[in-house]
Amino acid sequence: MAFPAVPSPHDSIRADAAPLASATPVAVYVCWPRHRNVNVERALTRVRRHLQAHAFRAVGLWVERADVEEYAQRPRWASVRCQVESGAARGIVSLWPVMLWWTPWQRDELARWLNAHGAFVSTVEGELPTMGRTRPVSDRPLGRCTASVTLAPLRSSVPVARRFVTACLVSAVHREVIDAAALLTSELVANAVDHGTNGVQATVGVHVWCEATRLHVEVRDPSDAPPRRSAVSELDEQGRGLALVDALATRWGYDNTSPGPGKRVWFEVAYAA
Repeated sequence: MAFPAVPSPHDSIRADAAPLASATPVAVYVCWPRHRNVNVERALTRVRRHLQAHAFRAVGLWVERADVEEYAQRPRWASVRCQVESGAARGIVSLWPVMLWWTPWQRDELARWLNAHGAFVSTVEGELPTMGRTRPVSDRPLGRCTASVTLAPLRSSVPVARRFVTACLVSAVHREVIDAAALLTSELVANAVDHGTNGVQATVGVHVWCEATRLHVEVRDPSDAPPRRSAVSELDEQGRGLALVDALATRWGYDNTSPGPGKRVWFEVAYAA
């Protein structure tokens, strides 16, 4: 499979040499921010390897530049969808999920559209949602990470994390879900700062997934030690992190990162669509 080394000004670029006709036909789409410098040849090499590894046959390559606020009016993205709607392609391949959608609403709209046309999405890198009829259901968070932030291992990071999660969700879910998520995130970040970064020059990460009926938040720290449940009295104002998680989260857990050291403590809050 040969692709040109630079983006073409045309909407579609046909592959120079198609693989076996029995391979699954897909439309390849890549989109970068307008002012970002990218190594196009390297990116397309990674896409080419992905096509070969999954027995995909590219019916064409669409390349464009668009900033986030332009995502709803991308002409070449519309051309790619026309390929699926016409039956020329059974799926869409891209480099990163963020090239396909940015907001939870765009992600949900794409999922509905894929199901309506019996199509699928496959990405070279990143968290891929369960989208389309050919993809199995997964218990892991669906969709790309809506947003993430890296924080210093300081107590002052706790209110920052709380405001970050609130800002991520303010237009996406119900107010009570936002309040619960912000509270639980601040408690887990406080736990990570107090017990997960002792003597380690590292950071605390907060990652948010927002879906149609559930919210998934992960707090990551550099310690392999399990999260600690503190003994507190009814008058204590802090130290209730895991007790609150038990009370407010639909479910929660933790696992170690690979490669380590490190862990992620996560919780989910389910809500009505």
